[in-house]
Formats: sequence, C-alpha cells, structure tokens
Amino acid sequence: MGESLKLHKSVPEQIEHLKARGVFIDDECKAEIFLSNVNYYRFSGYLYEFRKPGSSYYIDGTSLNRIIELYRFDCKFTRILMYILEDVEETLKARLSYTLSSLFPSDPLIYLDSSIYRDLSALERFRILFYKAKADNSDLPFIKHHDEKYDGQLPIWVAVEIFTMGNIHKLYDNLKGKYQKAIAQTYSTGSMQLRSWIKNLTYTRNHVAHYMRVYGYNFGRVPVQCDKHPSFSQNGMIFRSDSLRWLYVL
Repeated sequence: MGESLKLHKSVPEQIEHLKARGVFIDDECKAEIFLSNVNYYRFSGYLYEFRKPGSSYYIDGTSLNRIIELYRFDCKFTRILMYILEDVEETLKARLSYTLSSLFPSDPLIYLDSSIYRDLSALERFRILFYKAKADNSDLPFIKHHDEKYDGQLPIWVAVEIFTMGNIHKLYDNLKGKYQKAIAQTYSTGSMQLRSWIKNLTYTRNHVAHYMRVYGYNFGRVPVQCDKHPSFSQNGMIFRSDSLRWLYVL
C-alpha cells in the first residue's frame, strides 16, 4: 500500500515550509502574492537542482527571488520555443503536402490512398483521427467551402491545415520509404533523421503546449544526428544540469 497523500498547505504554510528547508525569503508579502498565483507544485520543480545531495534541504544561498527569476525565465523561453515550433510545424505541413502533390499531381487526395503507405491499419487510425478533426472544425470557412462545393473532399494542401504534429508524425512514419526520402531531401537530410526529428518535435510541442517546465527537464530522448547539420547535445536536456550558473547572467 502506498504512502498517504500530502495534505493541503495554505500559502503562509508553504512559505514556512520553504524557509524550514533552507530557502531564504526576504519579502514574505511578495512571496505570498507569487504563491497565490503560481501553483506550488509547479514552482517546486525549479527548486529540485538546488537540493543538497541526498537531502530534502536546499543548498546555502538558495533564495526565493532566485528561483522566481528562474521560473520567469523558463516561462519566457517556453513561449519563444512554442513560437519557433509553430513555424517548424507550418514548414512541415507545406513541404509534406507540396512534395506528395508534386509526385501525384493528378490526385489531390493522395494522402488517403493506401498505395503510398506501409501499414494499412495505421492508415485507418490516421483516417479516423483526420475525419474527427474535420468534423470538429466543420465551422471553419475553408471546411464549409469544401463541404458545399466539393462534397467535403479536402485536397492535401487544404487537409494539412487541420493536421496536428501528431498527425504529421503518424502520416510520415507510415509512408513508404521513397516518399519519406523525397520529403527528407527538402531538408537536406535522410528519412531516418527526419522521422526522428518529427517524433521529437511532436513530443516537445506537446510538452510545451501544456506549459510544462523546460529548464532542467530531461526529455529522455534526442533526435538522430545528421552529418549535414550542426551537432547538438545528447543529454536529453535543453539545458545542462550544471547550467544553474546561467541564472547569474539573466
């Protein structure tokens, strides 16, 4: 049987708890305002790297102001990352739809054709998700237009507008090799690399979309490297675990 759940702590009790663990708080009014607006559980994640080894207490000099600065930096960075990921997603949609429609110029519905896929059951799952997304977005002007004029059929360059990153990941992953390769070539890389990049981008986008902590978070995965592109860290983290020193420069 598991341990008993922790009980509710009022904001003043949260402040006392932090102080008892070694966090320096110079302005309790400011601390109370902050903790009234930021979930304590979310905030406590930023304290993790400040713990003394093998202890629930924090290293000397850990101050609430310092952790608040780190929290605010992470919030700003997350917004920037989301903005960049939206651009990447749009590029993927454009290159995927353009490449496939170029290969099959007389078939605007090629993305629904089983002949270009490896696994028919995976295609069926994609179709279910796609038609659900279409129904959920039935009020969008371009969906209405195609319902009224084209019996609801969406050419690939229209369909991608309601694709999620998850849809893109599943579609690309299931394409036959030669079609994956054609799309990958638009990024000057191989299909194995692009599959890995899309998978990691999907995971990262979902993480960021839920406003989860990025600083000090181990994603547990890294994209496959490509000789034609700059190398990057392989530790599963956007920031290294020793990057607390960055806080002093922010």
